[in-house]
Amino acid sequence: MSDSKYDPAARYRNASRREVMRALALGSAAAVAGPRQTAQAARIGVQPSDSIEPDFEPPEIVDPETTGLAETAAIEPALGMLVQDATDRLKYVFAATAAGAGAGRNQSRLSQSFSTYLATRSPAQQQRVRAKAAAMMTPAGRRSFGRYGAAVTPEEATTLSPTELTAKAGGPILQPGSLTVQRIGIALALSRKDYLQMMHEAAEQEAAEAQAAADAAAAADLAAGKKYTYMECYIRRVTCIQSSEAQDEILLGGYYVGATGLVHHVPQWKVSDNFEPASDGGKVNNGDDSISARDYKKINGKHWGWFNIVQKSPWPHDYNIGIVMGEEDWGGFGSTLSDIWDAVGDYIKAAITGAVSSVIPIPGLGYLIGWAIGKFIDWIIQGLNDDLVGQFSCTTTLSKMTKTYYDRQFPTSNWPKRKGKLTSKWGVTLTRACKGNGQGHYDVKIGWRVFTEAGYNARQSQIAMLEGRRFASL
Repeated sequence: MSDSKYDPAARYRNASRREVMRALALGSAAAVAGPRQTAQAARIGVQPSDSIEPDFEPPEIVDPETTGLAETAAIEPALGMLVQDATDRLKYVFAATAAGAGAGRNQSRLSQSFSTYLATRSPAQQQRVRAKAAAMMTPAGRRSFGRYGAAVTPEEATTLSPTELTAKAGGPILQPGSLTVQRIGIALALSRKDYLQMMHEAAEQEAAEAQAAADAAAAADLAAGKKYTYMECYIRRVTCIQSSEAQDEILLGGYYVGATGLVHHVPQWKVSDNFEPASDGGKVNNGDDSISARDYKKINGKHWGWFNIVQKSPWPHDYNIGIVMGEEDWGGFGSTLSDIWDAVGDYIKAAITGAVSSVIPIPGLGYLIGWAIGKFIDWIIQGLNDDLVGQFSCTTTLSKMTKTYYDRQFPTSNWPKRKGKLTSKWGVTLTRACKGNGQGHYDVKIGWRVFTEAGYNARQSQIAMLEGRRFASL
């Protein structure tokens, strides 16, 4: 048996364990919290300046099913506090607007956006949502909106801006800029399953690469990796597992968030209006007749969005997408999402960087924004009995920009059959109920791949050429 004292990989693993245990011992949420948590930080002896530079690479593809939100909040409670506070503010404005609070007065932009959305719902749905929201405006009901329900009247909720609402409730829940990127990286990494095993494997691989690679080869590897400047997310396949009606109409839309927190809206588009599971006779790409699945293999996937790959530290960089699925047109909700992103994204970015605008990559930012937006949409569906949509988000993480790293993360396969490094790797496969009744279930396969400038131009031309093609010809 070899002595680990002389084993570089073992020494690296042991050092990583020490850093992990040190991170767990910090009690870091108390150090970054606002005045309410200062006393607690003093009791446990943690200073706000404490931070750790992680010596590990977090997992690359993040599956929301295996990424424990509860575990993340337990390791870094400040993250849970921040997301919950941002969600409470959104929910209170929506409920107060739906209940008719402040009617006839100058509504805030966010309240106006919610009013526009509510007007697109059917009269029966409006009545159901407004009745549910009105019941929440009692003193007891307002407790569900946290500090906003206690400090802000329903009328103020519909007239004050998000920033003014936060000030009315006592100011930001965290001191601006106090949530460091090191703490976020550690908390997100440690909350992911099989992390220690992945850390050990990464340590062994890095040790082997360090011994085998020469400086010249490393420089060439980095130069080749910098040529990959774009990453695409696309929909590979949508499969009907169980329909909620005789034949379902399915539409998709949503958003994607870059590493610096810039959010892009993906307009709603129809997958099919004749979805039927295979068990009921549906077939894959069955023209205009009932289909069990829409497969986009022949067009190299249905394009979802482009990401500009950030080529500077700090690492890692998170890229997030959110998919909203519905069985009917959701009217004004698409435009409403833009205001939701502004309210959530700016608030979370300010807590991390101290400012709303940011041109540097922020580890975990897309993940946190998607988490807050998802919680809000789920609340609309379940808390207010809205039959709007089902939703889920997915994040992919890049922690290097060398060619060998991209080859490992996005391995070349027989599909798509194109020259060059137009590579592919499947994202997570998720099944979600389309409606709150849990009857409609669809499986959505997501893909990610990286491109050089030449590959990006070729793919852009293909997308432009195929945009008008009928689904029946796929």
